[in-house]
Amino acid sequence: MKSSKITQRIAAFVLLLFMITANGQTKHKSNSSVIALETLNLITFLSTLNDYPNDFYQGEMTLNDGSIIIGYFSLNNSIADNYVVLHDDGETYNYYCKDEINDVMLYNPNSDANTMFNFIKDDGKLYRKVFDNNIDVIVYDTANYPFDNKLVNEVIIDVNNQLIETWNFWTSGPKHDLIKYLRERDDVRYKRSDFKTLNDIFRRL
Repeated sequence: MKSSKITQRIAAFVLLLFMITANGQTKHKSNSSVIALETLNLITFLSTLNDYPNDFYQGEMTLNDGSIIIGYFSLNNSIADNYVVLHDDGETYNYYCKDEINDVMLYNPNSDANTMFNFIKDDGKLYRKVFDNNIDVIVYDTANYPFDNKLVNEVIIDVNNQLIETWNFWTSGPKHDLIKYLRERDDVRYKRSDFKTLNDIFRRL
């Protein structure tokens, strides 16, 4: 994970570039000044974000044209009524909108099980895939980082390409939301003690 204080890093980078190119300006833009201008545009863009950028995690992003981008990614950054993905390749920063992205995969630093993020609704957000039985059930939640065996916020179940919202104001969390869904679906009064692990719940889905 990288720090979310991306704006300070970019600002320092731009300042350095402008200091380099301030002396001896020519009629033609140097490569450094072009880079500085592009980075300044990115800072201006970042200033329009509704909040600080989300944390960066190493992974890869597949674009709609099939190309794959490697680096560090910050997902679901809110700008006005839209969301964007920020990309850091170690040298430059870029941002991508939903129309350019097919999916994102973040590497899990603690295991070989990488985490996929997909667009499943029309809200422009990438949702974290936490379970897939490779038949008819996929489970998503709303976290922006690699899956760590803990559910976050809203959980959505995709059953045969039909999305089921499980969030309930009166429950104690997303795990309980899934148990409540199973109770209603199976008409069985499941208890939390019936499920020792999160995988026990997933297997019932």
